[in-house]
Amino acid sequence: KRPAQPMQWGPWQNCGSAVTGRDGMGIRIKDGEAWGRQSGGSWQKIEDVSGAVAPGGDPLAFLAAIKNVEEISEFGIGNSDFGNTPATRPSPPATRYTFDIDGPAFAEHLRGQLERQLRQTGKLPPNLTLETPRQYVKMTGSGEVWISADGLPLRLQVHLSLPPQRGGERVEADITTDFTHF
Repeated sequence: KRPAQPMQWGPWQNCGSAVTGRDGMGIRIKDGEAWGRQSGGSWQKIEDVSGAVAPGGDPLAFLAAIKNVEEISEFGIGNSDFGNTPATRPSPPATRYTFDIDGPAFAEHLRGQLERQLRQTGKLPPNLTLETPRQYVKMTGSGEVWISADGLPLRLQVHLSLPPQRGGERVEADITTDFTHF
């Protein structure tokens, strides 16, 4: 199921950074539509790219394939942890967990999810199955998740390494998702 709340993120190109504001590209997903802009430019509608960083539009999908989970610590969340947190909001306790991502389990999760969607819409006959996405079978990754005392996710950070491409290029991604407004 796609998140009801809008998603927005800002990847940096050509060694740009949030500090300099140079070479930034903003992307936001709202009401199923994707919009993008270059540093300070106007928002323009683009092809939906949420699946590239949040499979199926769900950043928590990565948790379907975690292993080696370790509790790191319980801590109070400060106002500086989330830039949009009002200063009057209390600092609730949260627990941090680290984990590894199991590529084959993640690939199987995505395959099953897509099969269910296609069957529900009548686009996949009952006697056919989809192939497991190969690029995810050999994917490796690790991450950290913060869980509130209420059991809700507060932050998810993942580092993913996809297998080398035909030209030998390696693709790696660092994705941080903050969850607010429950």
